[in-house]
Amino acid sequence: MRHDDPLAQAVVLAIRSGDLATLRQLLADDADLATARIVDEGGNARTLLHVLTDWPARCPHGAETVAVLVSAGADVNARFQGSHSETPLHWAASADDVVVLDALLDAGADIDADGAVIGGGTPLADARAFAQWKAAHRLVERGATVTLTDAATLGLSDRLERLLVGAAGERRRRGVLGRVPRWSTGVRRTPAGVGCGRELASALGAPHTARRCRAQRIRGRRGVVAQSGRQAGDGVTRPCASGPTTADAQGRAWRRPEPAEPHLADPRVLHPHDTATADRCGDSIHPMG
Repeated sequence: MRHDDPLAQAVVLAIRSGDLATLRQLLADDADLATARIVDEGGNARTLLHVLTDWPARCPHGAETVAVLVSAGADVNARFQGSHSETPLHWAASADDVVVLDALLDAGADIDADGAVIGGGTPLADARAFAQWKAAHRLVERGATVTLTDAATLGLSDRLERLLVGAAGERRRRGVLGRVPRWSTGVRRTPAGVGCGRELASALGAPHTARRCRAQRIRGRRGVVAQSGRQAGDGVTRPCASGPTTADAQGRAWRRPEPAEPHLADPRVLHPHDTATADRCGDSIHPMG
């Protein structure tokens, strides 16, 4: 059914406005409407449940609309046909529509359905990536599978510890270090993720050593770090033990200013805006104090 078909326009309006009486009448008049797909100008096809959950979603009487459509035969796990294969649950999660999300799950939606625009993942992957925190935590409460990235982003320290040092043991602990940069964007913006760097370091069994962190802070840049104080009596600025300094025309050593946004200069920084900024020193992650 084309998007400009009068029936398509009527059913979309009924769904978006929460007009349940009109919706029921339209479904009664056309037995195939509940399973119909509306095709846009680009050839993408969506179901009526996708219409309900399309951004910004949160339509009036959303839960009741789900019930009406499912009762009429709508498939709660039907896929979008086009550039991706997301289900209505993916869309509800992406729009933080917890009411409809619950209604879809109650109607039998697959909580771990794949096909997300974010790496082909689950509805939780969408909610996390789009910073839809209410939906993300609700999915966890309803039993969604939680990955390492999900746990770190949402600040789920208990899940994080189990994933890092649980049944997988030391091999998992070591292997996770290479994945830390992937978390930087999501964790930094997550209210629940503040302080998660300390939880991560704790789970990894990596005690904080601030002096060691400062000395080895950015691998490959040791040559630009200089001691700022002067040795008594000789008037000469001494380099720190970590390597040679950069000097000006008068031979005075100087310290390169730290970037205003350290996470832009060093992709290993996990929490650039938190006192628990994680840094990689040797083969362990240490939160900077």
